[in-house]
Amino acid sequence: MKRLWMLPLFLIVSTIITTTVNCAVLYCASDYMSVYTKEKWDKYETLRFYMIDDLETHYIKKGMTEEFVINLLGEPMYVKEDSPRFIEYYISPGYLDPIRFYIMFEDGEVVETGKHHT
Repeated sequence: MKRLWMLPLFLIVSTIITTTVNCAVLYCASDYMSVYTKEKWDKYETLRFYMIDDLETHYIKKGMTEEFVINLLGEPMYVKEDSPRFIEYYISPGYLDPIRFYIMFEDGEVVETGKHHT
């Protein structure tokens, strides 16, 4: 009878430890994925969403050429030829709608970037 209190205490402590470890692993994984590299971009298509802030901050800036962007990210999944021209990359499956990263060009240079659901 004296040891019955130990099982709930053990379950509570083990749950806290497991949750803490899971959160730490998730944080490290999202931190790792938040830095753009060509290898990660190509390998983890469904996790590209995490790299977009780094791309917009350090790699894709207004005035860059379309050729530079395509060399950086690879062939886009969609190209709109009308004016303004834009290209799209699949970055996350979403739950109902996939999320895409678009880059808009005028006169062959980046004028805008962003994310949208299809």
